[in-house]
Amino acid sequence: MHIHPRAERRLLALILALFILLGFSYALITPAFEASDELWHYPMVRHLADGNPLPVQVFDPALAGPWNQEASQPPLYYYLAAALTFWIDTSDLDTARQPNPHARAGEITPERDNVSLVVHNPANESFPWSGTVLAVHVVRLFSVLLGTWAIYLTWMLVRELYPDPPWIALVLAISFAIYGLLRKLARPTGIQGLTLETTLLAIELLRRIPRNRKVTAEELHAQVKEAGFDRDLRTIQRQLDLHGLRVDEAREALGQFIRHAHKTGLRCVRVVHGKGLGSPGKSPVLKSRVQRWLVQKNEVLAFVQARPMDGGAGALVVLLKPVNQRNT
Repeated sequence: MHIHPRAERRLLALILALFILLGFSYALITPAFEASDELWHYPMVRHLADGNPLPVQVFDPALAGPWNQEASQPPLYYYLAAALTFWIDTSDLDTARQPNPHARAGEITPERDNVSLVVHNPANESFPWSGTVLAVHVVRLFSVLLGTWAIYLTWMLVRELYPDPPWIALVLAISFAIYGLLRKLARPTGIQGLTLETTLLAIELLRRIPRNRKVTAEELHAQVKEAGFDRDLRTIQRQLDLHGLRVDEAREALGQFIRHAHKTGLRCVRVVHGKGLGSPGKSPVLKSRVQRWLVQKNEVLAFVQARPMDGGAGALVVLLKPVNQRNT
């Protein structure tokens, strides 16, 4: 299924917008301290926002502090939330966070009574918020944005690793958004969400480390000879010019060009990515990306920078595998 790059961007924007809308709705409607584990997570945020060091995890519930077991959680999320809320006067925390001693949290009962984790005072929790309730909602909205970022990172990583067909990345982005909403990723306890996001970001950064399959002209000639392709590399059978295309349009055009060239039996093609003379900083925008994309193509045997008369630093000569060697 072919998806135009512009339509793909619009679908991704729609997925992100819907996630933000539903996440914000959940965060705004759910009363303070009723989201999963918020009763213990927020005290950790407040503890750090007041300038205190990380507490030591104590496993005796009577000595563990208001954060209970959460002192053993990775602290980055708490520090970020503290940085966003340190300016808010939360001296009313004990009033806003009064645990309900009769709560039946997690119990399935026909009466459905006493399901609230804390004792609520509607007058103190109504909009516009202030004090602790304001801080809790700021952290919740921050968590929604973290979830949105995780969805975008998922799409970006899958799109780079599996550029064809493009719907794979969109389907996984949708799946992650649904999973995040079902697991309440938009809740103010975004520890797991932030862990996932930093993991995705680390994978993306590792992926960007060049996997250099660019070869010298001599090595390319040797591969040409080994492949039984005795044409001179000067015999460029077709070319693609990527000037004037955005990154996503260039990726789509390159994928279609390589697939069609390989399917029709071409062996030596040229891809013109430009030297970046018209770009900010006079640096090529597409050059490194085109090389990464070519590395991911099963149809590509090797590629090398073109000779000066064929475009020099602004183009690549690409050797394609024979049709029957696409997956080798």
